Parts: sequence; structure tokens; C-alpha cells
Amino acid sequence: ALIALPFCIELSLQAGNRGRMSVLTGALAGLSMAIKPQFAAAILLPCLWVAARSWWRGERCWPWFVVNRATVTAGVVVFQGLVYLLFPAFFRDVLPAVLEIYVPARRPLLTLLLPMKGFLFIALLAMPIIYGPRTALGEVAAAAGLGFFVAFLVQGKGWPYHLFPATSYGLFLVFGEILPRVWKQRSSRSPVAATLIAAVVLSVHTMWMTVTWTDWSALTRAIVATGIRQPTILNIAASHDVGHPSTRDAG
Repeated sequence: ALIALPFCIELSLQAGNRGRMSVLTGALAGLSMAIKPQFAAAILLPCLWVAARSWWRGERCWPWFVVNRATVTAGVVVFQGLVYLLFPAFFRDVLPAVLEIYVPARRPLLTLLLPMKGFLFIALLAMPIIYGPRTALGEVAAAAGLGFFVAFLVQGKGWPYHLFPATSYGLFLVFGEILPRVWKQRSSRSPVAATLIAAVVLSVHTMWMTVTWTDWSALTRAIVATGIRQPTILNIAASHDVGHPSTRDAG
């Protein structure tokens, strides 16, 4: 998700007529979409926002909109083409398993918003609504964060790292623009309340990502009971790296 940040920065500069969209940043945004197709919402929403903003102000937006769409699309096509050429087993073996097992595994919407901490981004989103982003970069960051939140809901797993892109863009907006401005201006809207909200969101999300623990012993025993000496494990879970207990203890 963070590799799309240069694209968002250039998009905000374009909104202020202070720059041009480069091929590299568009390719990086396309790469993020190629890795996670759900991130299309995080790329499309800022583009639509800036296009609508430019149209409302009577500025020409069609040329740069076509250019950035073309570069993003090229990034997706090139990456997927390389994967197909270099790792054809992904399309042959892994992708069908993902579509059959991973995609349908979803939590109810309300579960994503409450127990699974989706409300954290909603709290962050309330801050630019109350205090208002005053720069093009703030507007683009808010739109991108909303797009990443849509991706979190579409994936439907409720895992911490799925929500991280949305909250990271939200925190970037809050700590980078909103809090410095409200503390400087000391308006009628309390900067203390805004700071406390941001601190609580940052603390809760950090603890959620780092302190969560799951007892995998039953799964490990079931894998060992198969009698396979070095089983191949396809793990679909919130913690899926090589240090996963089932991989370490059963493999």
C-alpha cells in the first residue's frame, strides 16, 4: 500500500497544477493493484476526486487523467505478465485455491466494524470531516485511505494488516496536516480532543497488530497426525509468514 504513496503525492501536486504525473509512480500504483486487486479502490477514488475537483474549478483534467490511468494499467499488465511467464504454477495451482477457499471466507460486516477494529479508521475519517483537510495532499490522502478501507471490507477477513493501509494513510493525514494546523490555529474545535483520538487509534491499532496471539497447537497436532514427514502447508490466516507455528512445529 505504501508504494502507492508517491502516486498520491504526485496526484495532489497535479491537483494544484504544480507537477506532472510520471511513469514510475503510476507503475508503482499499478504494482500495488497487481499484488492486491482490491487496492484498485484506493487508486481510483483519489483520481476521481482530483478529476471532479479540477472539473469543478474549470481546469483541464482529461489529459493527465488518461496518462495516469494508462501508466497504472501498464504496471498491472506488466507485473501479471511476468508472473505468468516466470511462475505459471501460480495461475495453475495457487489462484484456483485462493478463489475457492480464501475469497469466500468472510466475516459479517458488523464484525469487521466492531470486534475487528474497523471503527478505528472511521474515527480517523471523522477528523478531516470535522476539521477539514486544507490541502490537495490531505484530500488525496483521505480519498486513498477511504479506498483502502473499502478494500478491507471487500476482503472481509478482519485481519490487522488488512486494515493497516487505511489507518496508515489516515494517520499520515492526521499527524501530517490536521494536528499541526489545529494546534497552531487553536480554533473553537479542541485540538486536545483531536490529539487524544489520534493517540488512541494509533495505540489500539499498534497493540492489535503486535500483541494478537492464537493457539495453533490443535492444528499442529492434526498436521503431525497425518504422518507426512515434511507436509506442504497452505496457510490462510492473519499470521502467515515462515515463522507461523504450524510451519515451524509440523514441518
